Amino acid sequence: MNAIIQNRQLLLIVTFGILFGVIAAIAGFINAYEGYSHFPEITSAKKIWLSLSIALGAFFVISGGVIIALFFLQ
Repeated sequence: MNAIIQNRQLLLIVTFGILFGVIAAIAGFINAYEGYSHFPEITSAKKIWLSLSIALGAFFVISGGVIIALFFLQ
């Protein structure tokens, strides 16, 4: 972790990875919630939980991509 902080380029990649991960999670949540809203038999609480799982998956995919990029850049 100390090597990432010392190298400004790697720190920038981690920062943008987290930022874009959060943006992807928000977009995934909104898209999934809109999709689940077309099914009236799904309760609101279940829509939120399902959408949160999609958002968490989107965040981990972006974060995983950043980790792979860090391996190639070091």
